[in-house]
Amino acid sequence: MNGNFFLKGMPNKGNLKFNYLDSIISISPIEKNIQSLKKVKEQLETLEEVGTLEIVNGIDKEKSILLALSIKNLLSFALGQQITFDRFAFEDGEEREKTMIKNSNSGSQIIPDHELIRFLEEAVPIWNQFTKDECDRYFIIIDYLNQSTKGFIEDRILRVTQAWESLTDFFKVESKIPENLKDLKEQLKEVYNTWKKIDTNKEFDQNSNLGNKIKEPINQEVILSKLYKLADQEGLDYEQINLDFRALKNLRDKVAHTGIINIESKEAIKILEPAVKGLQIILLKKLKYTGKINYHRNGWKTMEEISNFEKKKLEL
Repeated sequence: MNGNFFLKGMPNKGNLKFNYLDSIISISPIEKNIQSLKKVKEQLETLEEVGTLEIVNGIDKEKSILLALSIKNLLSFALGQQITFDRFAFEDGEEREKTMIKNSNSGSQIIPDHELIRFLEEAVPIWNQFTKDECDRYFIIIDYLNQSTKGFIEDRILRVTQAWESLTDFFKVESKIPENLKDLKEQLKEVYNTWKKIDTNKEFDQNSNLGNKIKEPINQEVILSKLYKLADQEGLDYEQINLDFRALKNLRDKVAHTGIINIESKEAIKILEPAVKGLQIILLKKLKYTGKINYHRNGWKTMEEISNFEKKKLEL
């Protein structure tokens, strides 16, 4: 069964073609719509269909739809742009239509154009081995990433840190309070309990909110420890990409508590961009991608092997 899925938000990357199991998959631009879109883009409230994803020799309709969903999700991740399809048609004449999205998000393209076919060949089989829950969790992280380059910097900071925290939860990363901070927490608790027993102090903390606030900074260290542990667990060389988890978390806390950041936006972006890159690299490794990625080094755009960003194991 052959099927065509009409893509929205797909950048013009020419014709892409690869095989998956017994199916032949091709992605091609719809030139007339692309030209039309250029003229009225600023006036559009919805996305135009600008590409066709064709699956030849699909096993059946429903499996073809699932495969098309997998491919559009992976393209969204690789290109840093929300890609959807609302309409698709099969060779027997059946057409279906269902609105998925009405706005376009934007992230940063991690896969170079010339590596897209390799990425799809390696990633599609892995994605289709994931459970539905795994696909849903990865999609949430991809959606966060694709909201990281436009809009208010404060919103972007929250989305990226939420993506990191979501991943630590998804991967079930556990961490404990360091012993020295654990001792401090116990001492503060003891002092607080003694203070609260004094009748004249009870009115200041009737619901224990003050006590919780005293403990919160120490509890936050657990979250920070989880982020470092996740990066180590996934073999990410976060120091090479200048990823500073403490600086990222400080920005996140500032936004969460005040709604604004206390540094220039360009300085915040220097903290934010490595956090985006780190997430992208971890997801690519989960998808068993072995090719090159887009990167910036010393102010220049580069394309580098993903293996360059793996933390080197110390030889004994």
